[in-house]
Amino acid sequence: MTIDALYAHPELYSAEHEADHRVEARLPILDLVKPGTVAAELGVFTGLFAEAILETVRPAVLHLVDPWWLAYGEVYPSWGAYTARGTLPTRVAYEAAVTRAEAARGDCEVQIHVTTSADWLRSLPDASLDWVYLDSTHYYKETLDELRLLRDKLRPDGIVLGDDWFSDPEDTHHGVFRAIHELVREGMWDVVRADHQIQWALRPALEYRRDGRYRQALHSRVNRLLRR
Repeated sequence: MTIDALYAHPELYSAEHEADHRVEARLPILDLVKPGTVAAELGVFTGLFAEAILETVRPAVLHLVDPWWLAYGEVYPSWGAYTARGTLPTRVAYEAAVTRAEAARGDCEVQIHVTTSADWLRSLPDASLDWVYLDSTHYYKETLDELRLLRDKLRPDGIVLGDDWFSDPEDTHHGVFRAIHELVREGMWDVVRADHQIQWALRPALEYRRDGRYRQALHSRVNRLLRR
């Protein structure tokens, strides 16, 4: 299957060509991460940015996590042009993501998980990810849960990148900004970037890096590197 073949579904073509998915504008945030790493994209949709991650960063392992039909049924809600006004089938979006990942993966091991970000993160061992790109529901509570879980799932030098940094409380995606600032105030995360392309990046806060779990994870990380 190819993307051109999938464009036989007019809803997919419409969703990808009538809405601005800002792939090029989001690429600079990937300068903060390295090739050969273990990464995850939480919130995949049709795989446009997953394809960019694979082609730009070349991670060793990329987990692509999205609930697709589990969250939305057989057809996405109407989010304007982004979902072809509520006509885009979720399984077509999934097939597009799979097709793009397979075409762009090179030597990368790509694993696709049809589940929510929070459920997938709970299934992971601690300190198992180098970095994550978070672009899932954008709701306050869900983002708060994801970031709390991510704190322990990242390796000691890990970083979380994400989309939709809107400080305006009236914006529909303000929940991301609100959740981040709540956890920054709690001393869990430090903001290391928030740019004009509404991209952002977080690292575990200094207080966390001083605690016992961090030191243990760092020790394990060093031992793994020495055994290579």
